[in-house]
Amino acid sequence: MSASLHTQSSSTVYSYDRTLSLPSSDHQDHTFCGVSFSIATKPDAPCTQLQITSLSVRGALGRVSIYTTKQLIPHTDVYSDPSAWYRVHLSDNAASFRSYKALPFDEPVDLPPGCARGFYVHSEMQNDQAIVYDNVRSHTPSADVHVSVLPGLAHLSPTPFSSHGGFAWGGWRRNRVFVGKVDYGVKTVLWTKKNHLLFTKSFRVCASAAQRRSALLRRKRAESLVVGGRPPEPPLRPARQQQMRRT
Repeated sequence: MSASLHTQSSSTVYSYDRTLSLPSSDHQDHTFCGVSFSIATKPDAPCTQLQITSLSVRGALGRVSIYTTKQLIPHTDVYSDPSAWYRVHLSDNAASFRSYKALPFDEPVDLPPGCARGFYVHSEMQNDQAIVYDNVRSHTPSADVHVSVLPGLAHLSPTPFSSHGGFAWGGWRRNRVFVGKVDYGVKTVLWTKKNHLLFTKSFRVCASAAQRRSALLRRKRAESLVVGGRPPEPPLRPARQQQMRRT
């Protein structure tokens, strides 16, 4: 295995405002050695930093590795190229067919808004029961307000990234879907005029429209005061009212 697979990234661990979990569909259509897929963040996701911290899977498991792409690219063009990936998890696990087994990353994986990144879960177990995955059943991926889990490929070889599965159809099967949970943390930033450009285009458009509306309302309020004269005095506080009654 290439040494590059063990290269660690330089992600900064943020103090998250929220930690969330996205469960996938789970029909237990198939089991085999692994699955390669992509996770994408929505371009208008209401956050400025998002980091994937763990994947959860089920099956016979065994010795499981998780890899992610070194660059912010989907899995589709590099799924069989070991040099494009690095490992973020390695563990030996007992079988867990009924419940998901959490596999936390050695360090979180950055996924900025509007980007996609490949992930690859693989077991070295020498049978076809290691990792549960599904067929693609619809064009609508598992998703929430922040991320989407995109369709991928099943891997049929106990050797990571190998294209030789020992079967007539080769080492990879298309139109397969990750089964499990994606755990991630998000860091939100309060919008101000100074950090306006840090936000997505759609958010900036909404923020600018809100600013214009607020300015218009303030101007109308000022004009009504000029036309109507002095604004009414605020109501007396209860303590002041009691003092006036005594006098």
